[in-house]
Amino acid sequence: MLRLVTRILCWLPPLAFVATLLLPLAQELTSFAPRCGLGGVTDSGPAEPPVTLAAWHDGDLQQWVEARIDRELGLRDWMVRIDNQVRFDLFGVTKRPVVGGPDGWLVEDGYLTSRTHLMPYQVGHILDRLHELLLAQAVLAEHGVTLLLLITPSKAETLPQHLPYAYRLVDAAGHRRMIDLVRGVFGFGVLNHLDAQALFETWRDQEPGFPLFPRSGTHWSRIAAARTVVHLLDEFERLSGVDVVNLDLAPMRMGTGPGGSEDDMLQLANLYDTTGGADPMPLARTQRRHGDRGTPPGVLLVSSSFAWLLTDVLQDPGVAAPLAVYYYFKSVYEWADGRQQPKRPIDWTPEQLRADVLRYRFVVLECNASKCMELGFGFPAAVLRAFGLPKSAPAITLEQLASLQQLVQTDRR
Repeated sequence: MLRLVTRILCWLPPLAFVATLLLPLAQELTSFAPRCGLGGVTDSGPAEPPVTLAAWHDGDLQQWVEARIDRELGLRDWMVRIDNQVRFDLFGVTKRPVVGGPDGWLVEDGYLTSRTHLMPYQVGHILDRLHELLLAQAVLAEHGVTLLLLITPSKAETLPQHLPYAYRLVDAAGHRRMIDLVRGVFGFGVLNHLDAQALFETWRDQEPGFPLFPRSGTHWSRIAAARTVVHLLDEFERLSGVDVVNLDLAPMRMGTGPGGSEDDMLQLANLYDTTGGADPMPLARTQRRHGDRGTPPGVLLVSSSFAWLLTDVLQDPGVAAPLAVYYYFKSVYEWADGRQQPKRPIDWTPEQLRADVLRYRFVVLECNASKCMELGFGFPAAVLRAFGLPKSAPAITLEQLASLQQLVQTDRR
C-alpha cells in the first residue's frame, strides 16, 4: 500500500504538468471555460505563419501559438480574475495601474499625488508649454477663434481620503504640485481658462453629497461632467460676447449602474466579481436654460479621455455644432447629426490644420490637474506653425513667467 501511494505521488507532478499542457486542446474541444476577456489586454497577435522548419527556427510559429492560446484559452482569464479577487479581498491589493483604497475605492496610479509633485526639472518644461499656449491663444483670437484651457479634475487630488494610507501621508505633506505652477499663470489674468479642479474642490466642500467621481472609475462622474459643460458654455459666452446655448442641470435621476467610463478601473482591475464596485450613478441630464436664445457654437476639444463624457452632453441636438475631438492630438473624432464618425489620424500639413481649426468658434485644450507635463499635447506649437506668431505679444513677459520658478521651493501650507 505504501509503495502504491509513493508511486502515485511520484507520478502526480508530471501528470499534472502534462494535463496543463493539454488544457488548450481541451478548451477548444469542449469550451468548458468560455472566454471572459481581460481589461487592458489587446487581442491582436502575429499573423499565422506557415508551418515550416524555418518558421519554427525563427520563433514565429511559437509566438503565434502562444498568442492564440492567450486569446482563446478562457480558463486563463478566469484564473487571472480569481487570483486578483483573492488578493483584493484578503489584502486589498490590486495590480497596477489600479490602486485600491479604503472601502473599495479604485484610482489609477498615474494620478496619485506622489506623481504630481513639482520638481525643479519640470518647471522649465511646463512654463515653455504655457508660453506656447499664450501665443496660440493670441493668434487664434486674431482669427476669431477663442481658445480656452480646461483643467479637468483628479480623483486623487480631490478625494485623498479614499487613497491608501501611505499616499494620504504624501498628500498631507503639502508639497507644491504641477497644477500650482499652472495656477500661478492664471493669477496674471491673461490666460483663458476654466479650472474644473477648483470647481470640484468647491462642490466637495459645499455639497458633500454630490457624486463627483464614481468609486470604480478614474474619470469624473457623468453628472459632474455635465455640470462642467454648463460652466464651460457660460465661459464661452463671457469670453467671446457671443450668445451661445446655455444649459442647466435637470433634476437628478439615478441610473441602474455606472455608465460611460464610470467603471473603467473596475474593468481594468480584472476581478472575478465585476459587480462589487458597480454602484448606481446619476444620469447626465441637462436642459435648456429658461429664456435662453443662444445658438449652438462650434466646439473643438483637444483632449485626453476626459473628453468623452463632455461630448455626451455637447453632442445633444442643438448644443454644439460642429463638434470634434482631437484625441491626444493624434486622432480626430467628429460628430454629424448626433453620431460619432470613424476616427481619422491627424497627419495633416500646417495648411490643412489651419483650415480645420477655423471651422470652430471655440477650442478647448484639456489638461488634467495631475498630468500637467502633458499640457497641450503639442497642439499650441502646431497652431503656431500653421498660423504664425500673433501680431501683438501676450500681455505677460517671459520674465514674469520665470518668476514662478520660486514656487518649487515652497509648499502649499
